[in-house]
Amino acid sequence: MEVIDLSNILPTSDDEREAVSHEELRNAVNGMSEARLRKIVIRLADEIPVFQNALVKEAMVVNGKKRKAIPRWERCVNCKEEYDVSDERDDEECCYHPGELDVDEEYFPDWDEECHGPMDTKKNRADYPDGFIWDCCDENGRSEGCETGQHVPGRQSKKRC
Repeated sequence: MEVIDLSNILPTSDDEREAVSHEELRNAVNGMSEARLRKIVIRLADEIPVFQNALVKEAMVVNGKKRKAIPRWERCVNCKEEYDVSDERDDEECCYHPGELDVDEEYFPDWDEECHGPMDTKKNRADYPDGFIWDCCDENGRSEGCETGQHVPGRQSKKRC
């Protein structure tokens, strides 16, 4: 049986242990940048085998006949939703628009681009979704996707020629 020394990562005294509540720790984690959190997770995985094993179970799956480990979580290129690649696929799990979002100039009748700046900006798309139309279905920017299907992974495997 392997004995793992965790004494170097535990608080050194009861005072330290009691000084930080679970809620305070959650708040500290929620306040960290993603980059800092990634560095901490990678460092802990490098230093603590039990942590690494738990992280592998959460973050990786073994896929296919070649038994290759791949990331468990992908972001769909269509709907931008994160999904678990190990879940069974459903033909209606992804709802998206295949087209482009265009400005509905009738929505902005008094908009002067020289005065107000361009109409088609990320901010205007967020602030005025009714002022944009999907060219795939003629619905406004608030509408849910007009097509459904299975999630499509963002990382496509490289095919050999």
